[in-house]
Amino acid sequence: MVEYGVNRLSGKKDVPAVPLIVDLDGTLTRTDTTYELLILFLKKFPLTGWLRVLLWRKRGLAKMKAQLVAHVGERFDETTLPYTTALLESPVYAEAEHRVLVSGAQRDVVENVAKHVGDFESFVGTGEGRNLTSRTKADYLVATYPDGFDYIGNSSEDLSVWKKARKSYAVNATSSVLEKAKSENISLEVLVPRFPQRASFIKEMRLHQWAKNTLLFVVPALNLAALTPLAILGLLGIFVAFGLVASATYVLNDLLDLQEDRKHHSKSKRPLAAGVLDVKNGIIGTVGLFVIGMALALLINPGVSLLILIYAAVSLSYSLYFKRLVILDAIVLAFLFCWRILVGGVVIGQSANEWFMTAVGAFFLSLAFGKRCIELERRRTIDAKGPDVQMLGRGYVGRDLPVVMSLGIVSGLIAPVIVLIYVFLSGSSIVNHITSASALAVLLCYWISRFWILVNRGAVHDDPIIFALKDKVSFILLVAMAVILVVEQAT
Repeated sequence: MVEYGVNRLSGKKDVPAVPLIVDLDGTLTRTDTTYELLILFLKKFPLTGWLRVLLWRKRGLAKMKAQLVAHVGERFDETTLPYTTALLESPVYAEAEHRVLVSGAQRDVVENVAKHVGDFESFVGTGEGRNLTSRTKADYLVATYPDGFDYIGNSSEDLSVWKKARKSYAVNATSSVLEKAKSENISLEVLVPRFPQRASFIKEMRLHQWAKNTLLFVVPALNLAALTPLAILGLLGIFVAFGLVASATYVLNDLLDLQEDRKHHSKSKRPLAAGVLDVKNGIIGTVGLFVIGMALALLINPGVSLLILIYAAVSLSYSLYFKRLVILDAIVLAFLFCWRILVGGVVIGQSANEWFMTAVGAFFLSLAFGKRCIELERRRTIDAKGPDVQMLGRGYVGRDLPVVMSLGIVSGLIAPVIVLIYVFLSGSSIVNHITSASALAVLLCYWISRFWILVNRGAVHDDPIIFALKDKVSFILLVAMAVILVVEQAT
């Protein structure tokens, strides 16, 4: 006998004549719980997880789902799932007298969701027997409700169920599913349309973050004499390739941090966290961006492609490990910024000055600490009051704020000092005139000091880089420093 994992939440003993059967993944929620469990498992076991999943998959989907729940079920938080609010508020759902949650998801997950939502008389999920989807689900429902049932689903696996249902409803269904249903003469009422996936994925790519990749042009801008038309074309191509790979790491990071992001005041609005973009499409898109970006880099400059691969590897290690380590997380972020500058130099065959890179590293370390201070202050005073509250997915606690701020201020002010010391001691630098070097140092010192005052006032939100791009004073200072450097090279 096949065990599906059936349970009843209400005290009623009679089976309702025409119950409303609701699917879970992609219907009640705008996500797939099995994919989310898979991500949690691979996040916990990044090296061996893939092999174990493949072995479980060979023994059947039901076995794989059971094993995922057994290993990471305690980490799965059904309260943060992106529920389809439009469905819950629809007359079809709200006016139904008898609702039953029936899903191919593992039964423990289905139970937790059913209890959290609180609208269902009973629930049914995949147990140790067969996977409760498609024809298996249809056969089960026909046998359990011989007098008929209404069904709300979303995917091609629901076609078999819709055929047997008295009334059929679709939520978040793709155009191909709707066309397939029409071709099979299924009368389907769309309750909630699907969010456009292409636009959602483009938003998830965070194209505005490509502004960080303009650091690739720093060394070329300081070595204009070394630039040729071919070098400029190669640099632009690497900029695009680097951006694609960087976007792949952004999407991957959001996939790994789904549950934490859903508790965050702003990250919860990202397409993946909000359920606007399917997790499956996010995974496919991540692979696609990475492959295209690396292929483009290989085509332009095989040596640079290796550097981009190193960037991706460090970024992945940050997402999986370093972001949870105090201090080291900021150091890794600063390294990723500096790496962009080094890559830009390699593209045109010019190396970055060691003193210059040290100053740049100190500057970006300051910004990394600034980002942590912004998040700590919000978490400590707004999201959850108290000095001992911990940042979501990070190793810091509220009382670390003064120390982190001190580290950020000191590391930031070190940057202009390093520039001046090098100019005074060597007499040879990117900036040869002490007057120009002093002017650059003063402007940089002013920007850093102003930035930290605004951080302390709570006037900087989330990302210091985005703040710098939108801030008028920052733009004016950047133009002034660029003019100084251009004049230096001209003379």
